[in-house]
Amino acid sequence: MKQELPKTVNLNHLLMSLIGLNDIQVEEFAEQQYKELFLKTKYSGNHTTHDGQQVSFALERFRHAFFKSPKKNEIEKSRVERMKWILPIIQGKALNYTCWLINDRGVIKRLYICYPLVFVIWLEPSLEVGKWIFSSAYPASRAKIREYLENRVEEIK
Repeated sequence: MKQELPKTVNLNHLLMSLIGLNDIQVEEFAEQQYKELFLKTKYSGNHTTHDGQQVSFALERFRHAFFKSPKKNEIEKSRVERMKWILPIIQGKALNYTCWLINDRGVIKRLYICYPLVFVIWLEPSLEVGKWIFSSAYPASRAKIREYLENRVEEIK
């Protein structure tokens, strides 16, 4: 049974240690954590955002979200370590985050930013109104965050 998160979460306490694990072990650990944290069935799970909208997590998005670009064949440990940050941020249970609608080449996406920890989460629009699809989450430089915000449409409070 999953435990309910407290009202405000200290994200640093949720960092997962990968010390002593090789890349194959990290990948296996990460996929298991992803399934436990986000999926409610074998392949997907829905959660609620800070403003009451739905976000869908799919097993097929695991590789995109937690592997290095462009070929997505090497696990990105910094993403895995912060996996437990995703739900508290999108559910509004973390301090110092903002949520923006971003115009990404004509597609309006949702971007959550936790400034003090320079961490971002991307949600893509679903075909259903009021529903989003988890895309990716990763540490980003302040310069990269400023670049993303150049295309902001509006802040979602």
